[in-house]
Amino acid sequence: MKKLCEYMKYQKDLKHAKDDVSVFIKNAENFKIGKTGKTTEERFAEPDYNGVYDNIVPIFSSGDADTISRMEADLISEFKDDPKCDNERTIDQDDMADSDKYIVYLIWK
Repeated sequence: MKKLCEYMKYQKDLKHAKDDVSVFIKNAENFKIGKTGKTTEERFAEPDYNGVYDNIVPIFSSGDADTISRMEADLISEFKDDPKCDNERTIDQDDMADSDKYIVYLIWK
């Protein structure tokens, strides 16, 4: 029963995250979905994003890195065929910094 409740909660969270991404990307020139163990401000300031994108917003957060990785992969799978999507792979192979709170974010221009 616990697993079913966790699954149902995740599915509800995923639906909300998809809805949020859909709203933000309507007028975007391009966008990318990512994950981090840092704050969105710290991630946004890194060289691969600084000056490339104009906006960043957290979409989902959790204390569990595996849940974050799954959410990121599910969102990328949902939006990867959008011509404005800059994600090149569904599953991010990059390690995240250890953290008490992990974030899936949307970054866009």
